[in-house]
Amino acid sequence: IQSNGETIGQPTQSAAPDTTWNLIAEVYTGTPGAAGSTGLALYWARSVDDGGMQPATVPDSGDHTIAKMWMLQNVAASGNPINFAETQSVDVAQTAISVSCPSSTVVNCLVFCVCGNAIDSATNQGSSGWTNTSLDAGAGFAGQFNTANGNGGGYMGGVGEKATAGACGTFSHNTGWPTATKQANIVFAISDTETVA
Repeated sequence: IQSNGETIGQPTQSAAPDTTWNLIAEVYTGTPGAAGSTGLALYWARSVDDGGMQPATVPDSGDHTIAKMWMLQNVAASGNPINFAETQSVDVAQTAISVSCPSSTVVNCLVFCVCGNAIDSATNQGSSGWTNTSLDAGAGFAGQFNTANGNGGGYMGGVGEKATAGACGTFSHNTGWPTATKQANIVFAISDTETVA
């Protein structure tokens, strides 16, 4: 997540064993480089099983950059584990989140919604309260972080399971944010079944 919309670079490993970081999607709000804009980019990498992955380096995008890593088990062991990815740029500041998902085309998907915000606050702005009635057990909380450094910014996430291929619904959250904000949002699904283009 980048607070002023400069382009977010591809992560790298600090030492061998190396792994390739693949872009899932990226999205920016407003005018890149302008105060109040937000950029969000998501990457995936397959863990190296011969001594462990080394720390990842996220390049400086020009203003402060926030990075978060999720490590998932039982995903596709080869090929592309990302079944779909879609972006949403909300350029008119809002206090609620609503992001529609595409339909999954394979079974056993873990479906994420990651929302980048431009709130200037050292207090984390995420919480439970995500909903998505199309997922098997609704939507849960997938973490958050916010900062007051520079122009501020942060993210919050929701996640849920979809055992069968099909409609993945809409992620919604009445955030309770203290101020409305532009949003850079990405929904994506990762599966234990390789997606064939």
